[in-house]
Amino acid sequence: MATPHAVRAGAAASVWLMAPLALLLALAVARSGGVFYSLDDPYIHLTLARNLWHGNYGINFDEPSAPSSSIVWPLLLAPFSALPGFEYLPLFINAICLFFTARVLLGHFGALFGRWRGFALTLALLFAFNFYGVALTGMEHSLQLLLVALIATRLMQRRLDTIFFTALALLPWVRYEGAAIALPLLVWAFIDGRRRPALIAAGVMLAGLVAFSLFLHDEGLGWLPSSVLAKTGGSLGGGGDAASPLAAIGANLMRNLVEWHMALALLLALTAAALVWRDGERAFALLALVAPALLHMLFGRNGWFGRYELYFLLYVAVVFIGVMHGRRWLRGWRAAVLALVAALSCKPLIGATLNTPLATKNIRDQQQQMAVIVSRYLDEPVAVNDLGLVSFRSRQPVLDLWGLGSAEALRLRLNDPRGAWIAPLMAREDVHLALIYDELFPQRPASWIAVARLMLNDKCITPLSPRVALYATDEAAAERLRIALLRYQAGEGRRGASIEFAAPEPALAAQR
Repeated sequence: MATPHAVRAGAAASVWLMAPLALLLALAVARSGGVFYSLDDPYIHLTLARNLWHGNYGINFDEPSAPSSSIVWPLLLAPFSALPGFEYLPLFINAICLFFTARVLLGHFGALFGRWRGFALTLALLFAFNFYGVALTGMEHSLQLLLVALIATRLMQRRLDTIFFTALALLPWVRYEGAAIALPLLVWAFIDGRRRPALIAAGVMLAGLVAFSLFLHDEGLGWLPSSVLAKTGGSLGGGGDAASPLAAIGANLMRNLVEWHMALALLLALTAAALVWRDGERAFALLALVAPALLHMLFGRNGWFGRYELYFLLYVAVVFIGVMHGRRWLRGWRAAVLALVAALSCKPLIGATLNTPLATKNIRDQQQQMAVIVSRYLDEPVAVNDLGLVSFRSRQPVLDLWGLGSAEALRLRLNDPRGAWIAPLMAREDVHLALIYDELFPQRPASWIAVARLMLNDKCITPLSPRVALYATDEAAAERLRIALLRYQAGEGRRGASIEFAAPEPALAAQR
């Protein structure tokens, strides 16, 4: 049992491990002039949570939709949606999750290598795996990482207690890919003799997943969230243009293998599995090491500003270190060497951390400015493909042409990538303005009028494009948009972005 002195020392060290997050947040605020997330996506969850608290699961209050890849994250945010500062709640929750993740890892590695080496190893992993950067995305990944830290450390300590099984049950509720770890470990725990808690945890986990799918289906949204289907090209839902589910899985495997840090994680997992297999723990080797690694490589993803693979990398790192330490291979200086190798192998994730302050400025200069134009100068429904801040700030319905906020748009886009459906859908929804990335819709309605472009003046980090094209479906709407843009430029236009009009018009010259 830990002494009071050890508990105080661990808490103090965990506070020090939070210093990089404070520094990163300070740099982001200095670049952005306020608190903005490094992605547009968290504002989707905030909008969903706000509407959920008022009785509708969707982006628009009168239209159900399933834009979130997490079951529990919007539910966690919803009760606080009426409070001042609600939009900063994800950052607060992520900071708490990061603090306890640091404490869990510090306690585990400190017991293996000693206080200072454990501190150095924990700091290296938190930085190398973008834990600090992901906290400023405003997404659910920090909660996911806390659960994985609890699972992996307890697994290697053989502390299969209530916390271990609760974390396993909740992990796929936070993000679906958590099932890659939860399902094999529950099978292993059952085989290892923990049958009752394994069955209870599996029942709770599956009941939540099934209940959510039934809810979505009852709302006419299919069996999985639109965000999951959009990322898989519809292959999981039977739609899209993928040749087959097997082809989609094969393509996903190749996307993972070509990334050096993903290939290294797979190699480490298989190496540890071979050693454990040789020791006679074959069920553990297959279910705790091989199965999670293969499931993530086949069905999981990597990238999107250093988010998707973090839970997998953390799990492999903790389990691999535990297996190696059992052979006395990581005593002393070897732990520092491992930390250095981990840091050097995760260049994309380190880059995400270092680019976070500029990414928050991107969101302020692009998505926030679109939201300002729509909510303060237009105040009418618009069509978009980046949904978050525009929907969070707007008082009007928002038509999501990419499909996260519209199940119908997602189905139409997956079945007709050429875009013949866009004009009829906008006409039916009485939407006359579109703010989109041309790269996502290379084939656009011929009747659209190009009015202007919103251009980022800095390096583009997290937006798909530095250019947002602004279109109108008719001349009257085009004139409203031109006037709104001129008023925006005269009022609160940002130096971080600029408006480029498509062509001078008589009305435009008169407004100038």
